[in-house]
Amino acid sequence: MLPDIDLVLYGFGLEHRGPTHSLVLFFVVFFPVFLVFRKKAFPYFVALVQHSVIGDLFTGALGLQLFWPLSFNWYGIGSMRVTSMANIFVEWAAFLGSMLFLFKFRDVWVFIKPHKSNLALLIPLVFVSLPLLALAMFVPSFRWVSYHVSVPIELIIPHMVFFVLFSLAIFVDFKLELKSLVTRTIPDSFSTG
Repeated sequence: MLPDIDLVLYGFGLEHRGPTHSLVLFFVVFFPVFLVFRKKAFPYFVALVQHSVIGDLFTGALGLQLFWPLSFNWYGIGSMRVTSMANIFVEWAAFLGSMLFLFKFRDVWVFIKPHKSNLALLIPLVFVSLPLLALAMFVPSFRWVSYHVSVPIELIIPHMVFFVLFSLAIFVDFKLELKSLVTRTIPDSFSTG
């Protein structure tokens, strides 16, 4: 999802599926992450790479800048449309696989445990929300979203599931931070009689 930040920055001259989808850029960005976190960073790297290699390489009709800045060429197979049944099947398979992984390894419970890093889920929350906002085509201010984000209605359920998971994690963290703030600001004189 992070490579699609170019959808938000589209008005600033950044083309969709351009530099933010580059494998070269992913390696450069992840190099220090691998140095610090080693094998723990690998699943996050795979998730980032699969967005470009599995998703946009096949569904991007115009291709993507896969090797930017080494090459400014656009690469892509572009044989599947985002709205095609083949793409919908692949997306559902990936969604069900990720859900199976989350439940099998009990990683789904991480979303309801407080952790300061959960606030970083605001970034993917925005991108999971974009297709949901695209449904609001009748609202003039959302037309740019519906123009740039075409998601078949069959894929709204996976977006909703991740929207709920990310929102829950953020809410748990926000609630904990709010509670911590309240306990710090209430003077001790109120608590002792």
